[in-house]
Amino acid sequence: MTRILHTSDWHLGVSLEAASRDADHALFFAWLAGVLTERQVDVLVVAGDIFDQSAPSSESQRMYYRFLHRVAQTSVRQVVVIGGNHDSAARLEAPGDLLGAFDVHVVGGMPAADDSLDRYLVPIRNAAGVVESVILAIPYVHEYRVGVRAAFSANVDLSALLRQGFTSLYTRVADHAHARHGRVPLVATGHMACIGSERGDAPLDIHLIGTLGALPPSIFDPRIQYVALGHIHRGFRVGGSRAWYSGTPIPLNLKEAQTPRRVLLIDTQADEAAEPVVESIPVPTFRQIHELRGTPEAIVAGLRSLTWATPLPPLVQIVARVPSYQPGLGQDFAKATPAGAQIVKVTQEREVEDALPELAPPVSLSQLEPEEVFLRLCRARGEPVDEALLTAFHSLLGDYAQAENDGGRP
Repeated sequence: MTRILHTSDWHLGVSLEAASRDADHALFFAWLAGVLTERQVDVLVVAGDIFDQSAPSSESQRMYYRFLHRVAQTSVRQVVVIGGNHDSAARLEAPGDLLGAFDVHVVGGMPAADDSLDRYLVPIRNAAGVVESVILAIPYVHEYRVGVRAAFSANVDLSALLRQGFTSLYTRVADHAHARHGRVPLVATGHMACIGSERGDAPLDIHLIGTLGALPPSIFDPRIQYVALGHIHRGFRVGGSRAWYSGTPIPLNLKEAQTPRRVLLIDTQADEAAEPVVESIPVPTFRQIHELRGTPEAIVAGLRSLTWATPLPPLVQIVARVPSYQPGLGQDFAKATPAGAQIVKVTQEREVEDALPELAPPVSLSQLEPEEVFLRLCRARGEPVDEALLTAFHSLLGDYAQAENDGGRP
């Protein structure tokens, strides 16, 4: 039996608007290191999107490498890291030789050249040095790498091509694993969108999911006992199969804050046909993300009543209902906010003035000020208006007026 902890989509370096989430990740890593020790985990699998950007900050990289060093002090025998669609494959793999000395195996991506399948195999050995299981470390794979090159061709079933390409990939790697190490349990990784995914479950659509629907679990070879998936930020089991998403360990936005975060603990079984034992371990809530909606008065009251028992103070998004745009409203909200709590975004929404707007008398543009024209246009297009947008509009308006005064072309 091999005990594996599955996590993914850390997105180190991410922020919510301008609010850094580094402190949240630091608390998560401290908690996770304790879980690895307490639960005597053999293998840590991180299923992609380690960083939020392909060129992560030095602080994000420092946090990542410090955590890997910390893992080396636990019971973990092997760490397997795959690249996601947010990661730079070359950047992840650059320190591969050094990380390998600490039993960290990194597969950042699939090279363009047809190379050996050995790079995707991570044998897990017991105390006697015998291979007891093999991790098939498959990273994010662009559809081009599995033979789907006709994204804009007519009369081509791209969905079928995509399924065939991934099915072939997982079968070939599983065949290679058994040829090299015998009939031992196989655990695979993947970074993709499978059935059960919804819009908003991840920042970006991948594998043409936006037009073709998500990938079925049938793409995974039946000899694979468990599939550790990344990319989707919500944790769930894929259609009753052996494929699971762990989801993001900390909520990255308001939607994610509505559902519990978790990591998954897996005990493989010696019989490859047997179901692995999967346990969901809830991640503590390190901070809350709130949304306050209503009149400015109601929002001020809500801010003043904010309390928290989490290690980190809350982040607050505000949607104020106003009869007309109110400059300086954000400053009023800031004054009512308890020390430590942080307002990350303020949006002002116009109240509906007419129950039957289609019956309202037409208004000539000459009767409206430029700001009113701009606000009406935003309202018609469903565009939220905040102070930053209004400031940008007034800046452009000032540039236009200055150009006219100078006799130049705006």
